[in-house]
Amino acid sequence: MNSSRVMSLVTLGLLCALGPAAGSAGTGAAAGTPAGASGAAKPATAASREPVIQGEKFVKRALIDQQQGGMTAGWLFAPQKWKVSSTITWHYDWFDNPVTISCAVENPANAEGFYCFPQVVLEWIDVPAQLQQYNRHPAQPGSPTGSGAISLQPRQPLDTLALFIKRLRGNEPNVHPIGKKNLPDLAKALGVADLPHQQGVGIKIGYELDGKPVEEAFFAVYYLNSGHGPGQAAALTQTNWGLAKVHSFRAPAGQLDKRLPLFAAIEKSFQPNPDWARRVQIIRSKLEEAVEQKIKQGYAQIAASHQVMEQVMANEAAFNKQIDQFDASLRANPGGGAGGAGGRSVWDKFDDNIRGVDTTDDPFWGQSQHSNLEQYHWTDGYGNYANTNDPNYNPSADSPGNWQLMQESK
Repeated sequence: MNSSRVMSLVTLGLLCALGPAAGSAGTGAAAGTPAGASGAAKPATAASREPVIQGEKFVKRALIDQQQGGMTAGWLFAPQKWKVSSTITWHYDWFDNPVTISCAVENPANAEGFYCFPQVVLEWIDVPAQLQQYNRHPAQPGSPTGSGAISLQPRQPLDTLALFIKRLRGNEPNVHPIGKKNLPDLAKALGVADLPHQQGVGIKIGYELDGKPVEEAFFAVYYLNSGHGPGQAAALTQTNWGLAKVHSFRAPAGQLDKRLPLFAAIEKSFQPNPDWARRVQIIRSKLEEAVEQKIKQGYAQIAASHQVMEQVMANEAAFNKQIDQFDASLRANPGGGAGGAGGRSVWDKFDDNIRGVDTTDDPFWGQSQHSNLEQYHWTDGYGNYANTNDPNYNPSADSPGNWQLMQESK
């Protein structure tokens, strides 16, 4: 049996497994409809440009990243008359996962909707009793870490998804649970790469929307990974865990199961833009390099990530322009690295900017790097330096030697 057929079978079993009328257990939001099913249609693919599913004509819609100059992040197919909205947000201090995506595909005629949510990134650090006295500012459960994660002690997969749903829909009128289930095949059906201790989960709830009863089914892939740091940090246990591929289907009460083929086709149709995906990788790698450099200089990790963010966000337009230049240069000369006529390359200068340094012509070393928090960099020619923001300062006035102002390397 091929993989697409497997995904179709487990998809149709999902909502029945979550609801009172039990069917075969499976997964959700993975593919189209199996042969012979009511409303059967091929999922939206490149080969099927405008399919019709359950009477709805599907058309291609673009998801736009406004922070990256209006670049298309990807496409999905959705019913022509439905409203599609998306939010793509960059956090340059979240070096592990600097971009989040959420989207909504909603039927203006009723409560039907498909929703995708940002990954839920959670973190917990266990500090041994003998080291608690040094933990003067312990993380509070539920508090942000500053790098895009939330500090929270690990929970069971279904409990974690239930907590997410409670935060999202807990205040809706007459909210109540309908069913829940572990879904072992969900990660495979959604094309999720192997995650440590991964587990697919699904929960179905009911509530009132504009005075009318609705049902909504949520799906996610739970993961958990624990480890120890090097050196003295080996005494600490850090657990990175959370929910990936979080999404939901909503419909008027009693209609959700019937509309599953339509919702599954929307989820299955997403196609990322390779150019945007490459840009994400470039930005992520540069941010990670910058944070590692700050850590080597003695900064704490969170302080380092915040400083990177401040340096980048101080001139976001310039940052994005440099990413454009870096990407274009990489495509034009993938193996290159040097600038023209012996000068410094575009990505050399980009690397300086993201790491927060100025590279200067140095009579002692040839070149040296100094924090760009100071504008003027002096040397006595023997490996000694003085950095300042005072344009009138000259270290020769109070220090021996022949000090000279270094120029930025070209």
